[in-house]
Amino acid sequence: MLSPTRARAGLLAACAAVAGLLMGSLAATPSAAADQESCRPDGLYETPGVAVPYCSVYDTEGREKMGADHQRRVIGYFTDRRTGKDGKPACLASDIPWDKVTHLNYAFAHVDGNNKISVGTDGPDNASTGMTWPGVAGAEMDPDLPYKGHFNLLNKFKKKYPNVKTMVSVGGWAETGGYFDDSGERVNSGGFYSMATNADGSVNQAGIDTFADSTVAFIKKYGFNGVDIDHEYPTTMKDAGNPLDRTLSNARRAGLVKSYGALMKTLREKLDRAGKAYAGYRRGDHLGTEQAAGKATFEEFLAARFSRPE
Repeated sequence: MLSPTRARAGLLAACAAVAGLLMGSLAATPSAAADQESCRPDGLYETPGVAVPYCSVYDTEGREKMGADHQRRVIGYFTDRRTGKDGKPACLASDIPWDKVTHLNYAFAHVDGNNKISVGTDGPDNASTGMTWPGVAGAEMDPDLPYKGHFNLLNKFKKKYPNVKTMVSVGGWAETGGYFDDSGERVNSGGFYSMATNADGSVNQAGIDTFADSTVAFIKKYGFNGVDIDHEYPTTMKDAGNPLDRTLSNARRAGLVKSYGALMKTLREKLDRAGKAYAGYRRGDHLGTEQAAGKATFEEFLAARFSRPE
């Protein structure tokens, strides 16, 4: 009989559809595969033909390993907006209580007009990849990284706190069906709605593949451990989500649930395969997906954006 922890995690994993992608090295032998299966959270989708080293991240109860000092997940959202450049107080990576959190979600990236993940055009005004904060203690750039901004600082502090996992959040209320361009104007591009679902309600697999491939590349380029799919909302309910998106969402709502499932499955498989190929990753690191339609994180549904004890 399954333990209560694994049974609950299994039910929630089945609802969430996907959970963390693990990265590491594993001998592709039947005995090794059987050993790794003991650590796979119940209900977690398995990509055909990929030997995932579940035990490098999960224990034999299917729970994520976070060290003796963190018995529960503590997940924080870090926004790109508080740069201090507008005269208001800044909130930079140096202000994060790194010793208190286990996971950080960086908000927000978006789906651009070409169905790719994006944080806007690179340049000195891009808070994510180009901005700097001269004279601010703790905000000195890591010269070894080819980008600046928040992404540089996040990775600088991850060197000091390697057990903290970072996820890039995509979408959110304001950018599920569009995005804000470099001038701050909203572009009603369709976002998640048109990327995953065609106008006739069918699955837009080509758009999904483009997004998933770009997400894998983005995670590798900028040193993230995973992606948070903050799609608000892939539901059949009328007028759900941002009022600015309702023309798109209402017209496609008969197919949104199916398309969302296709998106999650595609991300899961592409991330798993990338994890297997990217052998240089440190043992215990992982890429992952978490979906926010109902605020699901990893294999567990949470009532809020912070973890709770088992």
